[in-house]
Amino acid sequence: MTQKQQYQQAINASQQAQQAIQSALANENPQLFQQAQQQLEKAQQQLQEVQQSWFLM
Repeated sequence: MTQKQQYQQAINASQQAQQAIQSALANENPQLFQQAQQQLEKAQQQLQEVQQSWFLM
């Protein structure tokens, strides 16, 4: 996978997580909200890893 693909994947993941958070809030579902938060954290980690690998080049 290229870095551009990795970056796009991380962005997609964070957008999905944000949508999940919004629907969790709309449905007042704390369990869903927690899952979405974890998703968002993973996506942020992915983004940081991609950024770090760019800086190392």
